[in-house]
Amino acid sequence: ASDVDNTTDEELSTEETQLPPFEFNYGFNGLRFLCQYLHRTNPRHIAKRQRDLQAARAYLLLRGRRALARRIASEQLLGLVKSKLVGLSDGPVLGSVSDQSFTVWSRAFGAGQIVVQLALTPDFSSLDETQSVPVVRDADYACACTFEHLHSGCQYYGRVCLLAPSRGFPGPDADNFAFFKVRTLPDCNAAGADLAPALSLLLLSRPVPIAVGKGPMKAVVQAICGQVKSSLSI
Repeated sequence: ASDVDNTTDEELSTEETQLPPFEFNYGFNGLRFLCQYLHRTNPRHIAKRQRDLQAARAYLLLRGRRALARRIASEQLLGLVKSKLVGLSDGPVLGSVSDQSFTVWSRAFGAGQIVVQLALTPDFSSLDETQSVPVVRDADYACACTFEHLHSGCQYYGRVCLLAPSRGFPGPDADNFAFFKVRTLPDCNAAGADLAPALSLLLLSRPVPIAVGKGPMKAVVQAICGQVKSSLSI
């Protein structure tokens, strides 16, 4: 009783006006959810999020374009370096295709030996023939390799490289090649005419339609034309 009597009116009024702090720890907070909803749906905040999203997309697109450009440049550079490691400045170029032979022309960067390998399969698991021709300065480091006694109407795969260890070109052991493929012409001796070399030169210089008569000769010429068009592809 003495304690109650000692409490002043001012202290009683202060205790009555002090409210306990608001704490909500019982699951769903309606007031907090409402504040978050109003914050998300505020037009200023929506516009800012859209601007940030557009800026992020533009940044990612820019990074992607730059990465793609670097990748393309890297692949082109690697291809250029690999082509230089072959040791050829020009070629291989094919010509004089007949039913049993064709010629491969190439030019090297310097003196050495140009190695041409021929196979019947694209993986070169078994080589059909290999030629090695020296190239000198007097011939402008160029050479022509002629492959003969081939099968008529057959698809051949070839690869070329320079063998000059003193110049940094180890040759076939380095597995750096320039590739080509060619199909020999069908055998036309059965028709009694050797038209393959003439038709190959004609179609290479100017691929125009050839007018022929009727009978077996027309079928032979049409077959040769079809083979020549599908051959000489590097």
